Amino acid sequence: MTITAPAIPVPAAATGESQVLALLRQGKPVPQISDATTWPAAAVRKLAARNGLLVDAAGVAYAPEVDYYSQRVEKIEGADVEELLSMAYNCPDAKVRQARARLQHDVQALREQLSTYEKKKGQVAAAEHAAAEANAEIARLAAQLDQAKAKLREASTVIGRTMSAATPRPARRRYQPGVDYSTAEARQWAKDNGYGDQLPKYGRYVPDEVIDAMRAAQAEAAS
Repeated sequence: MTITAPAIPVPAAATGESQVLALLRQGKPVPQISDATTWPAAAVRKLAARNGLLVDAAGVAYAPEVDYYSQRVEKIEGADVEELLSMAYNCPDAKVRQARARLQHDVQALREQLSTYEKKKGQVAAAEHAAAEANAEIARLAAQLDQAKAKLREASTVIGRTMSAATPRPARRRYQPGVDYSTAEARQWAKDNGYGDQLPKYGRYVPDEVIDAMRAAQAEAAS
């Protein structure tokens, strides 16, 4: 008894033959077309053959009268980075593999630099937000102080004498010259690093804020 192999079903034109043919001519691989259209791969290949197309080892159809490799060059020249990496993945040429490795390294370096840049921008944005909140708090406290002074003036009018707001005592200095720092060294550091306008004209005292900044800079340089 002779067993005849079943014929490969070929979808009719009404079910998308023109669309499948268009995909073939766009250079889509046969397996990809089969998955996207539910056409059997053999039916896709048969359609390509009926329309004078050849299919290479990668499943890509091409016209035999057209320079297939020239088309590949055009596709490569128009490809983006991800497409180039994909094209070079299985290439047996050593120089292509080396170039692909360099490109991957450069892409990773670019990714890291962009990430660092965005992190810094985020830190700056956070600092600006904190500064805005601090300024708003200062404005709110200043408004409260003005209100308190106005109440004091009103009370003074009723009492019959002027009452002045209590003058806050100056805060105690946290650093003592000659004990916690060298005055000459601290003054020179302040002048060299943009803090010269905060220095008093005379005396050994250097503001605590300047000493804080100097110590922070020295600690950062030592780390």
